[in-house]
Amino acid sequence: MRILVVFRKGPDEALRVRDCLDLALAAIAFDHTVRVLFTSAGAALLRGENRELTSNLRALAFHGVEAIGVDAALAVVGDSVFAAQPLDESAIREWHAGADHVLWC
Repeated sequence: MRILVVFRKGPDEALRVRDCLDLALAAIAFDHTVRVLFTSAGAALLRGENRELTSNLRALAFHGVEAIGVDAALAVVGDSVFAAQPLDESAIREWHAGADHVLWC
């Protein structure tokens, strides 16, 4: 099963972000194909301002998330957490269309 997890909440909503991380990691543990997209306030998570969340975000790549993307309009050059692929609106639509389930957090 292909799952797209979309992070829309930023570092100021750490509890919700942690829940979303847990969901993504659980899906990976059960051998689902997981892609992660950062958009809206969620793009701020890539700046690494919250050390605890940054450590947890790094676990996504470590545990085998298929791809990590960020809305190109919100991408910051040299993101400190990991190199997320900038996606334009067309690519974001493709990611959504290619997923069996889309989970918004």
